[in-house]
Amino acid sequence: MRSHHLRAALAGSGSGSSVLINQTGLSVYYDFGNTSSWAGNSNSTAITDLSGNSNNATLQGTTYAKDTADGGSITFGGHSNTNTEGYGRFTLGSALTFTNTQDFTLFVGYKLPASYSGSWFMFAGNNDGDNFIGRYSASFFRIQDGSNNNIDISGSTGGGRGMQSHYSGIKVFYAVKDNQTGYFYEEGLLSNGGTTNTSFSDITLSSNQYDNSTFYPAYQMFFWGIYSRALSASEIASNYSVHEDRLGI
Repeated sequence: MRSHHLRAALAGSGSGSSVLINQTGLSVYYDFGNTSSWAGNSNSTAITDLSGNSNNATLQGTTYAKDTADGGSITFGGHSNTNTEGYGRFTLGSALTFTNTQDFTLFVGYKLPASYSGSWFMFAGNNDGDNFIGRYSASFFRIQDGSNNNIDISGSTGGGRGMQSHYSGIKVFYAVKDNQTGYFYEEGLLSNGGTTNTSFSDITLSSNQYDNSTFYPAYQMFFWGIYSRALSASEIASNYSVHEDRLGI
C-alpha cells in the first residue's frame, strides 16, 4: 500500500528526510530546496514533480536563481509592464482543471520583499487574465474561474483571524476550494471563514503566474503544490508543522 505521506526535503538536502506531509490526493508538488525536484543551477529549467504523478514543470524567462537559505528556494525576478518577457516563472507540463463541484487545495511557501508597488500577488494562474488564485494587497484573497466569477474573502471579516501581512518573513499560504466555497489559511491558521459563489465554474491552473502584462515583484518560492481535494483544517495544521521544519521557522 502506498504511504499517505510524502517525504519532504530539508535544508539543502537532495534527498528525502523523515519529515512527512500528507500525500492523499496530492496532484503536484515542487520543492525548490530539494535537488531531486530542481537541480538549482543556471541551466536547470526542469522541475520534477515529487508527488509521483509526473506532472513536471518547466522554468520560463531568464530571471531566476537558487538561494540556499531556509532550506533552499528559487528567486524569481519581477517585471513591470515594460518588461514582460524575461521575468521568471514556471509552467506545468499538464494543466489542472477543476469544475465547480471538484475540490482542490493549493499551497505555497514564499517570501516577498519588504515592500513593493504592486497591489496583486499571484499564487497560481493560467497566463490568460482569468483562472487564478491571488491576493490583492491587504484587501482580499481571490479564486477566479475562467468566466471571471470570483470567490473573494475580505481582509477583515469572515470568522477567521483576518489577513496577515505578507511583507515580513517567510509565509505559507493555503487556498482551499470546497465545492463552490473558498477558505484561505496563512501559517497554518484560517485567515477568514468560507465564502460561497454558486456561479463559480471551471478553473484551470497551469503556472505560478497568470498574465504577462501585470507587474510582479521579485520574490522567493520554497515549494508549490496542489491537492485534488479539500484539505481539512487539521490536515493543514499538520502539514504546516512539516513546513516549519522544512523552512527552519
